[in-house]
Amino acid sequence: MLLLLIVYWWLAVHANAANVTNCYSPPPSQEVEALLALYGSTSGAGWVPSWPVSNSTNCCDGSWSGVTCAEDTSGICHVDSLDLAGYRLTGTLPTALGNLSYLSSFAVSQNYLVGTIPPSICEWSQVSILEVNDNSMTGSLPSCLATLQQLWYLDVDGNDFTGSLPAFPASSMLQMVYASSNELTGTIPASIWSIPTLVDLELSNNLLSGQLPSVMPCWKTLSVLTVDNNQLTGSVPSTMNTASSIVYLDLSFNKIRGSLPTFDHLSGLLYLYVSSNVFTGSVPSAWGNLVRMAQLDFSLQFVTGTLPSTLGNLRDLTVLWGNSNFISGSIPATLASCTGLYELLLYQNLMSGSISDALVNLENLSSLLLFINAFSGSLPEAMGNMTALNDVELYTNAFTGTIPTSLASVQSLQTLLLDDNYFSVDLAAMFATTTTTPPTTTTTGNQQSPFMALQTLSISFSHLHADWAQAMLPSSLMYLDLESSSLTGTLPERWLNDTDAADEAKASWLRRYQTLVLTTMGRLEAALVDTMPRVVVTSASSKRQTTAEGNEALAKDVEMAAMGETS
Repeated sequence: MLLLLIVYWWLAVHANAANVTNCYSPPPSQEVEALLALYGSTSGAGWVPSWPVSNSTNCCDGSWSGVTCAEDTSGICHVDSLDLAGYRLTGTLPTALGNLSYLSSFAVSQNYLVGTIPPSICEWSQVSILEVNDNSMTGSLPSCLATLQQLWYLDVDGNDFTGSLPAFPASSMLQMVYASSNELTGTIPASIWSIPTLVDLELSNNLLSGQLPSVMPCWKTLSVLTVDNNQLTGSVPSTMNTASSIVYLDLSFNKIRGSLPTFDHLSGLLYLYVSSNVFTGSVPSAWGNLVRMAQLDFSLQFVTGTLPSTLGNLRDLTVLWGNSNFISGSIPATLASCTGLYELLLYQNLMSGSISDALVNLENLSSLLLFINAFSGSLPEAMGNMTALNDVELYTNAFTGTIPTSLASVQSLQTLLLDDNYFSVDLAAMFATTTTTPPTTTTTGNQQSPFMALQTLSISFSHLHADWAQAMLPSSLMYLDLESSSLTGTLPERWLNDTDAADEAKASWLRRYQTLVLTTMGRLEAALVDTMPRVVVTSASSKRQTTAEGNEALAKDVEMAAMGETS
């Protein structure tokens, strides 16, 4: 979608350039003076590249980088385009810029400009492209911008502008408006919604208020609408369901109320973000008709009911975020049809049931976050088929059984959080050597260490087998939480002192660790703990401690151990 918009912008710019005749003779003196004023007020000597102002007074001869000139109907050469994006401009824009009355394109984006946009630029009656994005400019946007009848591309993103948006009239030629990441206030002018040429309207990360209007003529042309991170209220108007051209819609982080909109007629919709509002009700089954959907986010609000099986119709879905709601029921097995799914986030809900074996077909899934629900049953043994898994967080559920042995062969898995369940864990077997490729008549198979990329492992409050201390931990491990009332014995010496380890590779993780959380009912040897000063030793009934708290507790434990007492 973004690529299409870039191509659209490039074609429009170059189509406009094709209608002008470049020239190289000196322009009128007031235009040269305007450029020199810009050079002086923005530390031109420090630009990269700079202008040879001491060697050439002809700004159209090609030596002044970023300056393009064109002839008017009388054959007089004028400054037509000024592109200084990323030239390292500092300072402010001078009022004298208004003398560039034949300018059609002005770009000073991605610099270090401060101050305001001088109202004198509204003298640019022919300007079609205005880019001042990604600076540190302040003040209000000049209301006279609404009088620039040729303006079709406006980008003021990423500044500190305040005040309201200019009330561009319905007769405006605007096609793309980017005003995100400022401090704009007030309502979105009603006239903007009536511009029939509007394609892309992005107003995210401001302080805009009011409601989305029920009448929007621009729905026929609008492809992108982002108004997230504002203070919009009211409900989603039913007329929005007629926006047949929309492909990207972001209403998240506002105060919009009502039921989740069905949007069943938005057949071209690819990206839908409605999170962090005050939506209620269940996920519409009609969303299953949005078959081109790539990313869907309805998290962080008051959604109830169950997930509809029709979500399985979204075969191109890559992201599904429904976390932090009040959703119940199980994960629809039909989601297995969404084979491109990359992130599945349903944590902090009221969901239950077991994980369907069909979901192991999601071979592209990287993040599986289902924590703080009421899921139960065993994990599918074939979870190892999900070879792209990187982050698996299933803690605080009611899972039982063992950890699937096939997970050990997932080479991308870095985070595995399974605590607060009812697993039975054989830690020694879990970290035994695995075979990831089957043997053939000429080979014995590809042997590799299990969980070879694992950095974080938490299986606290699970039942650990008695031989837990025999486990050979992977060298990548940086955080290990084994807090459990069933954990007995002493800390294994080879976990803490790699000088006595037979396998240097497997013991080298000790030099990279961050935290080890344990409960031990046996004698705590001070000499062993001293070799790993960030071990956190807790009681079985205590809450998980931070590293800082753990270090303080550890100092006391070591002191007690030195006196022959138990921790």
